Formats: sequence, structure tokens, C-alpha cells
Amino acid sequence: MSEEEFWSCYSEIEEAAHSSFEEFASSDKLLDKALEGIRGCLRVTEGEAKRLAERMGLDVNGNIIELSWVLAKARVISPKLLDDLEDVYAISQKGADRLTVYSALIRSMEVIEALWSSVRSQLNEPTHR
Repeated sequence: MSEEEFWSCYSEIEEAAHSSFEEFASSDKLLDKALEGIRGCLRVTEGEAKRLAERMGLDVNGNIIELSWVLAKARVISPKLLDDLEDVYAISQKGADRLTVYSALIRSMEVIEALWSSVRSQLNEPTHR
């Protein structure tokens, strides 16, 4: 189920990213969809990261950022990915302005997909879209 749920949330981000800035700026629905898509992808990835951390005998407490720190220390994800993830997480949680959210959509998608792929590959469950 998590694979399907991840890509469903990801498609919400894609929809917002394919809109023009003018369309995005005037649509609460697109902004909400983008933020919910990011949060959804992070939530699903957090569940998979917890599963991976448990399998590796690592600490599984905390949110996706805290789990990613644990996984970075275990060399599952790169420090650069962790740094980028912190930016994406901050945008999704702090209600950034529309311009910031819109300008970060493509990079957010790249970071989220890289994290998802890293976790899934360590679980020996390749990602399929």
C-alpha cells in the first residue's frame, strides 16, 4: 500500500508544479494540494524509514528528520540529502509564502523521490511508478 500511497501524494505535487505561477498564486486549492502532497510523501516515507531503522536495529523514535539523521549516521542516506530534506520539511511545516513553495516544488520532488528510493532500495523493495 505504501508504494501506491507515495505516488498518489507525489502526483499532487506534480500537478501543482505543472501549473503556471499565476495559476498557483491565485489558487488555494493548488497550494493546499502541493503542501498536502509533500506532507503525504514525507509521512509515507517516514513509515518506510521506521521499518528500515527497525530492521537495522537503529533508533526509530521521532519524525522523518530525526529518522533521516539516524539513517545518515548509518550511511544509508547522504548528508547532502539530509540537508535538502530539512529544507523541504521546513517549507511543508511552516506555511511558507506561495512564491517560496512554488519555486521549491521541483527541488522538493527531487529530494522526496531520492529519499524514497534510498529507503526502498535498502529494504530491497525497488520503487516502481
